[in-house]
Amino acid sequence: MNSRNIVIGALAGFAIGTLAGALYDSSTSAGTLNVKKVKAYSKGLKKAVNKFIANSKDTVEAAKEDAADLLKKGKTEMHKAKQNLETALS
Repeated sequence: MNSRNIVIGALAGFAIGTLAGALYDSSTSAGTLNVKKVKAYSKGLKKAVNKFIANSKDTVEAAKEDAADLLKKGKTEMHKAKQNLETALS
C-alpha cells in the first residue's frame, strides 16, 4: 500500500466521521438525523469528490504527456549517440 492510498483513506475517514457527527441533532434526546444538513453536506461532498477526480485526471494526463516527450527526446539522443559512435569507429 503506498502513501497516496493511506492519505486518501485517512481523508475519506475524516470526512465521513465529520459528516456523521454533524448530521445528528444532539439537542433532542433521540439524536435525530437532520435532513437539511444531510442534503447540504452530501451536495458539498459530491462537488469536492468530483473536483478531486477532475484534478487527478488532469495530473495523470500531464504526466503521460511529459513521459511521452521524455521518451521521444531519449530516442533522439540515443540515435545521435549511435551516429556519433559509428562516425568515430569508421
